[in-house]
Amino acid sequence: MPNDIESIDRIWDRIELLGRKAKKDLRLRPGAPDEQIAEWQRAINLTLPEDVQASYRRHDGQQPDSGSFIDEWRLLPWQDSVTAWTRLNRIHEPLQPHIWDPHWIPVTMNGLGDHHVLDLSEHGDEKRGRLILLNHETTVRPVIAASFVTWLNDALKLLELDASYPATENLGQPLTPKMSELMGMIGRSPSDLSIRTLLSRVAIERERDGTTVTLRAVKAGFDITCDRENITQIDIYLAPSTGQALYAGELIGGVNSSDNRTALREKLGIPVESDKKSIVAFDANAGWDAYRLDGHRVQFTFRPNWNGLSWITVT
Repeated sequence: MPNDIESIDRIWDRIELLGRKAKKDLRLRPGAPDEQIAEWQRAINLTLPEDVQASYRRHDGQQPDSGSFIDEWRLLPWQDSVTAWTRLNRIHEPLQPHIWDPHWIPVTMNGLGDHHVLDLSEHGDEKRGRLILLNHETTVRPVIAASFVTWLNDALKLLELDASYPATENLGQPLTPKMSELMGMIGRSPSDLSIRTLLSRVAIERERDGTTVTLRAVKAGFDITCDRENITQIDIYLAPSTGQALYAGELIGGVNSSDNRTALREKLGIPVESDKKSIVAFDANAGWDAYRLDGHRVQFTFRPNWNGLSWITVT
């Protein structure tokens, strides 16, 4: 991210504003002066990246009794970071490579013994300063973000998603968007005003898995999958076997949820792709057919235990 130091201030300006609007209990601490940041670096005998130093000059983590910063994670004050780092060094003696490295500096915690850590080992400029997830239940150490400022910007986007969609209890009857309207979301930011407006009467629950965020329209029968920037996939549920609410919106091309493969092909023609089993032995009530519709790949899936479409995936 260019101009990282300037970006830090802009990101924090926005986070503070969103926190006030949402009345989110962030309980951010005042920034740490240069003397304390220097003391932090002496304690770990490492030089912190400039974006980390700039962020901690703005806010030295959160108060111990604060709510989470994002998801279940609390941002650590520098002294708590040193305490956690010291504890982890002690726990992991003798040193086990790839499980723990003294060059990993905790910056978050979730209360369960897990952290996001800054990787300050000597990988070269491109990798130094990246964030790694340290989960005490596994030896896998996935990279979460290329830098602290990238992670902070991702956190801002999640806070913007939280602010974009109303709480379930404040909604009336859901107004289910048409399938064509959902397809029009692909490639766009979930925080766009037009998308937020379209979903303003839909109960949304947010789930995060790494850099992927899923907006679940709880009562409207569809999910929206996003990467760090844009919406990448829409899933529409049409059968009880999916375990989701049934989608009641208007499908594209005159398709009905009760259509089997034969009826679907009568309306949309020959698919561009089908599952191999269905190609060999045609089954009107099993497998899937995929079409190119309005510039998107649209996959219609059938299941034997349901008379018609089970779900639709748009990418």
